[in-house]
Amino acid sequence: MAKLTDDDAHWYEMEPAELDYLDCAPAIWTMEATLAAPRQAVWDAFADAAGWADWFPHVEAAGYDGDAPYGVGTIRRSNVAGALHEETMLAWDEGVRWGYRVDKATAQLSRAQIEMTEFSDAADGTLVRWIIACDPLDEFTFLAGDRPMEAFLTELHEAAMQSLAAHLAKR
Repeated sequence: MAKLTDDDAHWYEMEPAELDYLDCAPAIWTMEATLAAPRQAVWDAFADAAGWADWFPHVEAAGYDGDAPYGVGTIRRSNVAGALHEETMLAWDEGVRWGYRVDKATAQLSRAQIEMTEFSDAADGTLVRWIIACDPLDEFTFLAGDRPMEAFLTELHEAAMQSLAAHLAKR
């Protein structure tokens, strides 16, 4: 498993944001996709931090601090493309929504950031809505290259959902 902590790394502290930031952040992107899987199975995959490395692009490792049960206030640590993140869970409504605030990271991409995933029933499975609310720095938008950030995030979300569908089909 990839390392989740690095005492020698330089950490960038993020501004604390709460759930209302989803409505007022300087940049808000929303992506949606439908998975042909039951909502509980999709929820379980999101709630299983260690499993993210199996299906979400660029996630090398993820995990929660402490023992289960996990929920609002739990610290999640992740290694995404070599950048370490420490996050606080802000929403943990089983089967409905799961979200966190990035508290600090070893790559400075934004001043403040919240990511929220919402789940709802769809005629052919589960609608997964991913919302990123942040105050991006130039480095964040640089991730998209020549594409608009929304196109980059939409492609990332679609790749994640395709990978998650394949992951769930193996179960």
